[in-house]
Amino acid sequence: MVYLRQPRKSVEIMEKINRNIWMFLALLLAVLGLIWMLFSENLLGMWDVSLEQAQLFNYITGTYLVLFSVYLLFLFKKQQKVINHLTLEKEKLDMLFNATPDFIVFKDHEGRWNHLNDVGVKIYELENVEYIGKKDSEIAFDVDFYKDALIYCEGSDEEAWKKGESTRSVEKLPRRDGSYIYFDTIKVPMFHSDGRRKGILVLGRDI
Repeated sequence: MVYLRQPRKSVEIMEKINRNIWMFLALLLAVLGLIWMLFSENLLGMWDVSLEQAQLFNYITGTYLVLFSVYLLFLFKKQQKVINHLTLEKEKLDMLFNATPDFIVFKDHEGRWNHLNDVGVKIYELENVEYIGKKDSEIAFDVDFYKDALIYCEGSDEEAWKKGESTRSVEKLPRRDGSYIYFDTIKVPMFHSDGRRKGILVLGRDI
């Protein structure tokens, strides 16, 4: 299982918002239709129109309501297609993350973890730790055994930020049997067009 909580959460939020919006529009349409049916007869009575004119008026307004309903249904289907596409893309990303033997983590402009693959989860023993939205130094409080390594990673992230380009180094991670794992680590800082920090990608391969 891949630990990509943030992307999945974003898609779920979009789906929930989409459902709520269309439920509201459907309810609004039903209420407006009911109001119009109740008040149209009174309006027609006030205008003193003939039966044929009243029937024509009701036919036209009814047609507009039907067309408007069809239009809303079309928009709903179109929006659902976009959400399905996004869901599919997230699933592809899950598969890509799951297929690689490398450690991969995406962090935001403040160094908070956004996406982490299962290799990273196992390496840092984060199966029962809520790490999304936290910095390395914050995660260190939850996995004290890797505290020094996480704090070091946060410092090397900052060096990559300041350098403004990809960096490559060898970082070591302690194991509980007293040995170490050495990673060929690449850090890729990303920036907005105005120079503001956007995020950082960290890749680590066991060597």
